[in-house]
Amino acid sequence: MVGYNKRFDSRTDKNHSALLKLIKTIPSVSIQDLGWASGGVPDTMLGFRGRNYLVEIKRPDTAPSKSKLNDAQVEWHETWRGQVAVCRSFDDVLKVLGIE
Repeated sequence: MVGYNKRFDSRTDKNHSALLKLIKTIPSVSIQDLGWASGGVPDTMLGFRGRNYLVEIKRPDTAPSKSKLNDAQVEWHETWRGQVAVCRSFDDVLKVLGIE
């Protein structure tokens, strides 16, 4: 179940804020930070060209094996019936949005 979990407030990846600042530079992108949510919900929802994109932000400077989804995130991603992506960089976000 999705809810607010103060325990996880400080557990966003270190590049979270910096990546959101870069995303704000893309014209016509809406950003909803979902970092307050628990239960494996992705960090961010983006709106672009009439579509919504759910994005889990992970650190680019850490090996994927060490910066992997936690158990709640894995379960959420596996049961979600819509789009969801894991992004480690601004280039990853651009690819998700179809901007290349």
